[in-house]
Amino acid sequence: MEDSSEPCTTSKRQARAARKDATVGAIKKKIEKHFALPEGSIVIVDVDGRAIRNDARIATVRKRWEEG
Repeated sequence: MEDSSEPCTTSKRQARAARKDATVGAIKKKIEKHFALPEGSIVIVDVDGRAIRNDARIATVRKRWEEG
């Protein structure tokens, strides 16, 4: 069994597109864990460069970038 405190480096689990109903906060945590980054090091921004709230959905982020 894989130790959850270690970053994922196996080829079985690869980076993939985020589900549209996932929250920004959940995706940020997954990225930080996968790449062994410190908490708070990932910031997802909108077209204007402003940080997007953690409770926003990925669908909202994509929509803002498409409308750009």
